[in-house]
Amino acid sequence: MNTEEQYWVSKLEAYAENPKYYNKIVLLDITEENLKALNPVFNVTNVLDYGDWHSLEDILPNKEASTIKLECLEYEKEISDNVKFHRTILYSDMRFITQIISFSEIN
Repeated sequence: MNTEEQYWVSKLEAYAENPKYYNKIVLLDITEENLKALNPVFNVTNVLDYGDWHSLEDILPNKEASTIKLECLEYEKEISDNVKFHRTILYSDMRFITQIISFSEIN
């Protein structure tokens, strides 16, 4: 991961750590100007229930939605059943920039 991608991942952590987005897939958009200026001003474009793959396919190109689904299912296999997953994905004009995948323990 390069330095710029690390920067954006650190900015996405606020969404990943927000209980409002637990068990959700959050799609964020950033303007090209803000992206180039490293100005973390995001627009939340969609918030989906984690696992709502049909809605994700309606929003993203089918290949990309399928890749996200497969990655999520792989993470689920590796981690305990007592967690909820969250995924935050950053786009700029529907061009993938980076993402963060996190989870929280179910109490």
